[in-house]
Amino acid sequence: MKLLVSVVNEEQAETAAQMGVPWLDLKDPTRGPLGMAEPTVQRRVLQRLLAWPQIQRSVALGEVVDHPQDVPLPLPEPGFQLAKLGTSHLNRWTLATPNHSAGESDWWLRWQEWYTRLPANCQGVLVAYADARTCDGLSIAASLELAAKYRLPYLLIDTYDKSAGGLFAILQRERQLHQVSTWIQQAQSQGTHLALAGQLGRGEVQQLAEWGAEIVGVRSAVCQHNRDGQPRRSGALCRNRLRRLLEFVATVHER
Repeated sequence: MKLLVSVVNEEQAETAAQMGVPWLDLKDPTRGPLGMAEPTVQRRVLQRLLAWPQIQRSVALGEVVDHPQDVPLPLPEPGFQLAKLGTSHLNRWTLATPNHSAGESDWWLRWQEWYTRLPANCQGVLVAYADARTCDGLSIAASLELAAKYRLPYLLIDTYDKSAGGLFAILQRERQLHQVSTWIQQAQSQGTHLALAGQLGRGEVQQLAEWGAEIVGVRSAVCQHNRDGQPRRSGALCRNRLRRLLEFVATVHER
């Protein structure tokens, strides 16, 4: 199982790299769950990570609906290996086979065109949300179907509303938690690299490992906390929390 850690700037990227994080993801949490960092920040992070070429690098580019339909979807700065776009507010556009519905064409054809324009050695990541019903997002089942149909290499299951609880809590409320192991197996069988994220703690990471998860992503679990004991998602990384989580994931691999 590979650990993905989200960072917000080059200082955090360097700290995480020095501590041995295998996968760094750049985002701006003040702009939403997949908030896109400014191009200047993207370039500074890439420059700082030149000393660690073995680290996988991804970047969030927001939601498909964040970007006006009359302009192309944004591209990452060259150097990122993966770029993520979210599917909130796309639920009304269902998958249609063999032909697309008019609604799906509006967003999916844009997504496909974006994918072809990605920089060299960069792949697109489709992001589905556990709270898709709340954010009118594309369902996890539909996203897995889409990934299989078009042979997408990566799919991330995350949470949209960060105030509504973590991945496990939301899936429990949606009566879908029992399906996680099935999603993991389905993704593996169809050749999709599935990542799971959303306020994951040690217990959730342990459970996901037992279910055979390939990639888990964290942000709040390794952030500094405020006076109320709540993680500051847009704040600094906590070295101690990150070190302990890395050690824990290493012990999970040994079991």
